[in-house]
Amino acid sequence: MDPELKTLAERAATVLVGAMAETGGPARQAQFARLLGRGNTRAEQAAAATLAEDAAGLTPRSQPDTITAWRIRLQDLLRAHPGAAEDLRALLAHDETGREGRDLESRQS
Repeated sequence: MDPELKTLAERAATVLVGAMAETGGPARQAQFARLLGRGNTRAEQAAAATLAEDAAGLTPRSQPDTITAWRIRLQDLLRAHPGAAEDLRALLAHDETGREGRDLESRQS
């Protein structure tokens, strides 16, 4: 895998797991679930369920392992869907207004 994509997956996993511990985490998790679903409702629901389960069990001690698990999932996504890299970058660039998150949704439709 391209080193840039590995770095992207690592950064995204770190952001995602960090968001799991925050109050705004569910909204961020929903954005990642949409990305992981790639337009497939069942895949999105499965991703959302996994995200919720991981968030519920997250502790400071489990955080590194959770980041590793999500890094691997995101690397798998990038291998299977190379175009997802652009969407993942947009998700990471998401600002407080949520503009980029809505743009991501429209691109995946």
